[in-house]
Amino acid sequence: MGRLSAVFIAVIAAGLSPAKMLAYASVLSPSDYGLYVLAVLASAIVIYAASAGMLDGVLYALSNTNDGAQISVGTIQSTALLFVSVGGCAYSTIAAWLVHKIGGGLAPTDDIVYVWAFLVSTVLVSYYLVILQAAGKSSLYFLLTSSKAALALAVVALPILSEWRFGDVVVLDTTANVVLIAFCVLLSDRPTYSGASARVAASLVRQGWTFNLSSATRNLAGNIDRLVLAPQVGMTSFGTYSFFGQICLVPQVIGNFIQVAYTAQMIQRVTNMQGTVLASALKAGLISFLLTVVVVLMANLEADRFIAVYMPQYSQQSGLLVPFSVAACFMAANQFEMLFRATNSGRVLLWIQILSAVATAAVVTIAVGFGVALDGVAWMFAICCGLTLVASAAAATYVVRRL
Repeated sequence: MGRLSAVFIAVIAAGLSPAKMLAYASVLSPSDYGLYVLAVLASAIVIYAASAGMLDGVLYALSNTNDGAQISVGTIQSTALLFVSVGGCAYSTIAAWLVHKIGGGLAPTDDIVYVWAFLVSTVLVSYYLVILQAAGKSSLYFLLTSSKAALALAVVALPILSEWRFGDVVVLDTTANVVLIAFCVLLSDRPTYSGASARVAASLVRQGWTFNLSSATRNLAGNIDRLVLAPQVGMTSFGTYSFFGQICLVPQVIGNFIQVAYTAQMIQRVTNMQGTVLASALKAGLISFLLTVVVVLMANLEADRFIAVYMPQYSQQSGLLVPFSVAACFMAANQFEMLFRATNSGRVLLWIQILSAVATAAVVTIAVGFGVALDGVAWMFAICCGLTLVASAAAATYVVRRL
């Protein structure tokens, strides 16, 4: 597949994920949508916890495997699959129970089981997608992830149910995950699986734990406002807040694809001039920022009319869109993670994300405690995103000067 085709597929995939969330918001009540967002947030946490850095280690190990390697590809894959699956099942049980408790009590049995199945299948999807990435099949990776979102969109558009509820969309996502796993198994290379090894598992964790933890804290920093709000406000308010907050998905998705395109290139440039590495990070941030600004402007121009016609249940809080748009632009410009990865400065990145998450959590908790309205909370979140951008830029400049 050519480079232009791969870029086109990546762009389509980047747009389908927010589109799917928008479609779910249109068919769910604010409270059910809040429950769904809670389940999605839980799935991200479960992936990081179940992996414990192993998936990052697998990506590195398989990308550097050669004929003289002491550990076979089969051993690496079977070890990762076993440990990630066991961890995924265990952490998914805890997370499903927490979603049940924070959500104010789901249906006694069915919805908890659905959430558990969704979480486990999401963990397995993350494993198989890493295998595709390690095999250099990025185009196939983008194609499958976009197909998963397209499948969900197509089903929601069909007149299958007269009324959608939380459990229905969770089952739909789980089904899409199972289909995606099946395709990954069929399309990926099939090494000879050998026995799992605790020694290999420990080696993979050592290789990947730093960046797994930094990625987890970055995800936490970007979603900490909702994680803090969820137990303190009702699911209806939380669902409305999350609906407008989904515009922050745009820079996250765009940033993920830009990182796929630029990270390897930056690693190769580390040995060159310092300015080349910093220029690459600034260029990636500028591209991400401009793309996000275009999407944000389009969203703000048409938001009021679109929401009033298609999603009137959210129209009373349309003022939330502006602060979240500002936050999205700050997040889009912050593409310095690639520079930290390329210069092997993962601990610097980790500390930035930890401090950002702690500061945002403290600000949102204090704001909710003093009864600040949702739009005020959103503005505080946007300010925290801006401060994180400034801190990341300063740290990146310091790291580059020390090369």
